[in-house]
Amino acid sequence: MTGGAAHRTLPGGADQAPAGVPDLTSALVEMVTRFHQEFARRLRREGLTLSQFWVLFHLRRLSPATPGRLAGELGVTLPSVTHALNDLESRGWVVRGHDPKDRRLVPLRITPVGERKSEILARLLREGVQRSLREVPTEDWEGFRRVLGSLRVFPALGAPIRRAGPRGKR
Repeated sequence: MTGGAAHRTLPGGADQAPAGVPDLTSALVEMVTRFHQEFARRLRREGLTLSQFWVLFHLRRLSPATPGRLAGELGVTLPSVTHALNDLESRGWVVRGHDPKDRRLVPLRITPVGERKSEILARLLREGVQRSLREVPTEDWEGFRRVLGSLRVFPALGAPIRRAGPRGKR
């Protein structure tokens, strides 16, 4: 198969999942859950919740952004984002601005201190991923990368997963 946009059918046909899907599903859920729990423990040692981390992580990429845009990016409610922002603002990591053209808009910006903290936390995330992947044999890396690239579309929604690019770009 050559084209990256070609439609692929699962082994076993379009209506039938391959025999290994239940085991693979369990393994993926277990892996993500364990990673999530371990990363949450690391963040707690830094005095942060996962919610606060994800708000800061996304704001670093999107700054300036509104609370509504962050909520949309994270797939959470506006009150959840507001709660995390209140704490991040009290630490001096985020500032709320004012839009002179539309007073209803509250542009958020990450501060230089927040930027440095976000870099440290992003490094913790990368290191956690690296530790998790240590057991993947070198000869399996290319296949693993291809599989991950194939999973860019979340099948239940049929929408591409957004990749975190350089700050301010989509």
